[in-house]
Amino acid sequence: MTLPLRIRLTLVFSLAMALVLAGVGWFAYARIAADLSRTLDQQLRGRAQDLSALVQHGGSLRPTQGRLVEPGESFAQLLDMRGRIVDATPPLAQHGLLSGSELRGARAGELFLNRPSVPGLDEPARLLAVPVGRRVLVTGVTRENRAETLGSVREAFLIGGPVALVLAALAGFVLAGAALRPFEAGVRRERRFVADASHQLRTPLSLLTTELELAQRYAASPEELRDALASAAESTARLSRLADGLLLLAGADDGRVPLKVEELDVADLAHDVAERHGVEVEAEPLVVQGDPLRLEQALANMVDNARRHGGGDVLLTAARRDGSVELHVLDGGSGFPPGFLPRAFERFSRSDPADAEGSGLGLAIVETIARAHGGEAHAANRPGGGADVWLALPLRSVR
Repeated sequence: MTLPLRIRLTLVFSLAMALVLAGVGWFAYARIAADLSRTLDQQLRGRAQDLSALVQHGGSLRPTQGRLVEPGESFAQLLDMRGRIVDATPPLAQHGLLSGSELRGARAGELFLNRPSVPGLDEPARLLAVPVGRRVLVTGVTRENRAETLGSVREAFLIGGPVALVLAALAGFVLAGAALRPFEAGVRRERRFVADASHQLRTPLSLLTTELELAQRYAASPEELRDALASAAESTARLSRLADGLLLLAGADDGRVPLKVEELDVADLAHDVAERHGVEVEAEPLVVQGDPLRLEQALANMVDNARRHGGGDVLLTAARRDGSVELHVLDGGSGFPPGFLPRAFERFSRSDPADAEGSGLGLAIVETIARAHGGEAHAANRPGGGADVWLALPLRSVR
């Protein structure tokens, strides 16, 4: 069973976050341990200096007023050259802290040692042995505080790490969903586009195949053959228009709508389209930058839609309004069904589902061409009846 992409991304993100948290935790733990050890050594050096001065002036290591060592935590011992105890803090008066080799090493300079336990204290300890004249001073401190600190750090990471990982996984799940949402929407849109395109192409292809087969088998006269070929040519032309529209919409999805921009007079364009389709025209002479073939295609689709679905007289107008050039196609029919207006420019949407001739791409192509020119496409029902579909093109150059 294949896991959904969102789950897989979340698992990968969680694994990466777990490795990061483990690495950061180990690094932080090692740094804290090193800092604690360094602080402990500095503390031992300071105590050794204070006690050395005390010993050289004849003082005793045993606790006195203004204690230099803390019972149970820090301790000290003074040894002669043979390792015999000269002075010590309780309870170390009977047990020497250094072996013979360690004693010889301490005579040459300071010597740090770790002990799993110290007689009388039964706690791990850190020792520092330094020479003091002809004697050796050993000062030490239990490592219990260090162990407790590191234990607290470990607990914090063991508790906080999984909590942080869970929160990171949830955040990764949400982010993966947000990142994949446009992609998934695009995939769904592409699948729907392919399915709808296949459905639209299947009908004319089936008709074309049937017409050619009938002409081949049953055409009894040249006239019947010519009629069959004319019908096949009409189906072929419809297929060609449908393919062109699909290619234009597919290019728009990829941000590629090729335009051959030039200066053109929208009045001339409107008159040409109106004359070709036999509709009325009212147009102001306005010069804009645009692709004449694409704009003519958009106007022709608008007029064809008005004649096919609107009814009544069709009027094409061009006028300047609010800094834009608006090209309207108005009809005298009953207008768009109210529920169709919000999806009038969606691909393969038809106001009359029973219309087998329309592909549902006409107004979608209109909107695509308008956007390619930096404009907008709109549709509305007129207050007095009929539909109004228009393009609003900016008065600026189109790149």
